[in-house]
Amino acid sequence: MKLILICSIAAILLSSCTRHDLITAPNQNSNGSNGNAGSGNNNYTLTLNNYVFTNITVTVSGQNTQIITPGSSKTFQITGDPENVSYTAYTSGLNSQGVQVGLKLTWSNNIDLTTSQSNSINLMASSNFFFLKMENSGPYDLSPVYVNFGTQSQTVDNIVIPNDQSTYSVGYYYAYSNTEIYAPWTGGNSSSAWYQGVQFTFPLTENQVITVYNTYGTSSYSSHHTSLKPIVECSKTSIKSNERLMIQNDYANVAK
Repeated sequence: MKLILICSIAAILLSSCTRHDLITAPNQNSNGSNGNAGSGNNNYTLTLNNYVFTNITVTVSGQNTQIITPGSSKTFQITGDPENVSYTAYTSGLNSQGVQVGLKLTWSNNIDLTTSQSNSINLMASSNFFFLKMENSGPYDLSPVYVNFGTQSQTVDNIVIPNDQSTYSVGYYYAYSNTEIYAPWTGGNSSSAWYQGVQFTFPLTENQVITVYNTYGTSSYSSHHTSLKPIVECSKTSIKSNERLMIQNDYANVAK
């Protein structure tokens, strides 16, 4: 995990946080002094921010599992006088029956509370991943959907992208220099294919999303864009003069 900001504040009111999206192994790096653990002050908060495109299921030690929707956050009150708190979280694309589509992204971390009573964590996906959206206005439905076709990381999702000109959110996948997205037509003997570097180019940014289009009679027309990073509204928390706010990014792993 990368340390983003530590600031000593006299007396402020927090109303928002920022967000990001990447994929690397989480790696905690916390600095600071004037620790609070052991001081008898039990007003600890942990805010988790959803920077990705799907709901995140999160469990904080000693508390009930919560769902964080995209662009929103959850703040957990940590009681007692602990030195640390841990959390686990996961997300993925889902089909209409709630079955996983694409990769399952996970987060797991242990937060040191001795340097701060207020911690804000951005749950993100790095540029090693991308989120796929598809729109089909061709003559037939598309099914199944292959991503990273022909590689060791190939995935096959038995979903249907209807030819109704609607945009469908699919799931998370590895972003490679040779990524190919491939989808057969359900009628006839044709198929559609999109190649990285030809029909689209990864922007190689956090929280990147690719939207590919299948048009009538054209099987390889696509476009891409990078996700906007919306403001996450956090629970308003009063920071006292002897407290420190720590904001960190936590990048997802892939579930094994």
